[in-house]
Amino acid sequence: MTNTEISPEKVALERINLAINTKVTSDTLLDTFLDLSNLGLLTIPAEIEKLTQYLKGLSLSNNPQMNFSEEIKKLATLENLIELSLSNNSLETLPAEIGLLNNLTRLDLSINNLKTLPTEIESLQNLTRLDIWDNNFEILPKEIAQLEKLETLYAYDNYLTSIPREIGQLINLKNLSFLGNQITTIPNTIANLLKLETLDLRDNALMIPLEILDKITAPKTILHFYYDLVKKQRKPLNETKIVLVGQGSVGKLLSFSKSFKARLIRTKQKQMEYPLISGK
Repeated sequence: MTNTEISPEKVALERINLAINTKVTSDTLLDTFLDLSNLGLLTIPAEIEKLTQYLKGLSLSNNPQMNFSEEIKKLATLENLIELSLSNNSLETLPAEIGLLNNLTRLDLSINNLKTLPTEIESLQNLTRLDIWDNNFEILPKEIAQLEKLETLYAYDNYLTSIPREIGQLINLKNLSFLGNQITTIPNTIANLLKLETLDLRDNALMIPLEILDKITAPKTILHFYYDLVKKQRKPLNETKIVLVGQGSVGKLLSFSKSFKARLIRTKQKQMEYPLISGK
């Protein structure tokens, strides 16, 4: 490092002091947001505790060398912190200490390498928005179902193949996105989400036409189409077996559904009522 270069921690400290001085000299009670993203930080300056009374939002995005297990403990003193971004930090696990931040209303964990979430995330009972998009989730963590106040869940661009039935417990959900996964089925419990305003299931393995999936602001339209489709696929065949006997003991077994047989009968009736012009 040259003499003209400033360490990431010093840059962070300058931003913290600026926030402190701005808050002290301001006559208004504006919410304080501190941006410590993209600095390459290893640690958070201890001076951040001086913002404990009024820091509302903090971004630690793109500081992949940081030891988040230790650094999140420092944030536990920030009793008014309600928004936190840990985006783009190459996280493979989320530290259990996240459960200490139980005043959070928004948590951004996007663009990481997460496959699971710690059970401690259930402590975030004030959370209204959770971003876990662009991670490595193959199964949606069931702990999320305990976040009863959650209104927005963005889980797009993962590797999910299904949606857990527990999703139906999030009765306050308004915005839900599973765009760009590998989902093949939708649980019927999702119909419990009566407050849902947007539902994005595009770019999955669902047998739903794109013109239906594009109606992301009409969740009921998407779900009704899907459930109707599933109902038709589960309809019993009620097969009728017909044996055609040839010479000797040679025979052939054919199976027709009753619906197909009925169509044949209807077709024959129509031919009798409305004969072909050619007379054939």
